[in-house]
Amino acid sequence: MNDLIKIIEENLPQYYKKLDYCRTAERYYNNQNDILNNRSPINISEYQKEINPFRNADNRISHNWFNLLVNQKAGYLFTYPPTIDTENSEINRKIANALGDNFSKILKDLCIDASCSGKAYLHIWEDGKFNFTNVPSSQIIPIYSNNLSKELQAVIRVYETIDEMKNIIIYEYWDKNYMYLFKNAQKIEPFIKFDGENYFKHNFGVVPFIEFYNNNVETSDLINIKALIDVYDKVFSGFVNDIEDVQQVILILTNYGGEDLHTFLSDLKKYKAIDLQSDDSDAKSGISTMSIDIPIEARCEILKMTRKQIFVSGAGVDPENDKMGIASGVSIRHLYGLLELKSGLLETEFRMGINKLIRCILKYLGINSDVRIEQTYHRDYIQNDIEIAEVLSKIKEFTSKKTLAKNNPFVEDFEQEIKNLEEEKNERNN
Repeated sequence: MNDLIKIIEENLPQYYKKLDYCRTAERYYNNQNDILNNRSPINISEYQKEINPFRNADNRISHNWFNLLVNQKAGYLFTYPPTIDTENSEINRKIANALGDNFSKILKDLCIDASCSGKAYLHIWEDGKFNFTNVPSSQIIPIYSNNLSKELQAVIRVYETIDEMKNIIIYEYWDKNYMYLFKNAQKIEPFIKFDGENYFKHNFGVVPFIEFYNNNVETSDLINIKALIDVYDKVFSGFVNDIEDVQQVILILTNYGGEDLHTFLSDLKKYKAIDLQSDDSDAKSGISTMSIDIPIEARCEILKMTRKQIFVSGAGVDPENDKMGIASGVSIRHLYGLLELKSGLLETEFRMGINKLIRCILKYLGINSDVRIEQTYHRDYIQNDIEIAEVLSKIKEFTSKKTLAKNNPFVEDFEQEIKNLEEEKNERNN
C-alpha cells in the first residue's frame, strides 16, 4: 500500500498542472473567458474613475467562439453514431444491444471533453451487465510503460466527495486486475469500503479505462484560438465602453450662476432654462456642447479580421459565410474542408478507442474478440441528397447492396434495409 501511496504522491504535481489546463478550456467552453476576470485590462479602477470621470463604463463581454467550434465538430461527427460491422449479423446485434441507446450521447461527450482537454476517458465496468460512461479528463492521471508502445499500465482517478460530513479527496488506483481506494483528509491513507478492505478485483484483464485522443499530439482545440478570442473580447468590450462613456453630448458651461451641477440639472429639467448671470460685465456667459467621435471603421475591421481568423485557426465553418446559401455538391465539401480536416484527425484516434470498447464487449459476451471491426462514420452537414442518390444509381450495377445501403442518405440501419429489400423481392416472386 505504501508503494501505491508513493506513486500517487509523485503524480500529483502532474495532475494539478493538467487540472489548470482543463479548467481553462472548460471555462472558455462555458463562455467564461478571461475578459470576465478581474485582472482584465478592461477593468477600470476607482482611481482611474477619479482622475478621468468620463471613463466609468466597465462592460466585459465574453464571446462563445470556442463553444461554437467544439459543438460544430461534435455535431458534425456524432449526431449519428458510427455504424459498427463485424460481417456477422448476430454479433452486430449483440454489440448494438450492449452499446445501448446512449452510445451517441457518450461519443458526443467524449468528443467535447477531448476537444477541451486533449484527451477523453471512457470507464468500463460490470454490474450484472456491461456498463460504460465517460469520466472527466480533469479527474484522470494516466501511468504508462517506459517502452516505445507507451502502454497504459494504470490510472489514478482523483475527485472530491463527502464522508462523515467532511470533504475528502478520493484516489482510485486502477491497474489490470484491481482497484485500490485511498482518501485524503489530512494525508493519503487507505479508504476501507469493500468487506474490510480497500480494494476489489475486476475481470477485464486490462486497465478499465479507454483513451480517446483529440489529435496525434493530444492538445486542446483552444490552444490555437485562445489569443484571438481574447483580442475579440477586448476590442468589442472596449468599443462598447467607449460608446457608453464618450459617445454622448457634453454640456460646457461658462460663468454658470448656480451653486452646483445638481442645481443646474434640476433647473434645466424644471424650468427648461438655466441662470448664466455673472457679476463681471466683461465676462462672457454661455452654454455650448461638445461631442467626441469614436473611430468605428478601424474597430469594425479588426473585429471582422479576428472573427475570420478564429474560424480559420479553429478549423470551423463560419455560419455567416456568404456562400452558405448557394453552395451545393463539391462547393459544400469545400466549405467544410477545414472542419473535415480537424474531424478526420479526431476520427482516426477515436477509431482505436471504439475498437478497444467493442473488443471488451465481445470478451464480456464470451465471443472471440479477434474479429475484423469496420466503422462507418456519418457526417452531419448540409448536403445535396439528390446528387448522392444519382451517384448511387449510376454505380449500383457494379456495387454491392451492402455498400449502397451504407451510403444511402435516406437509410439509418443498413442491415435492416437489406432485409427489407430481400423481403420485398420474395413478395414479388411469390
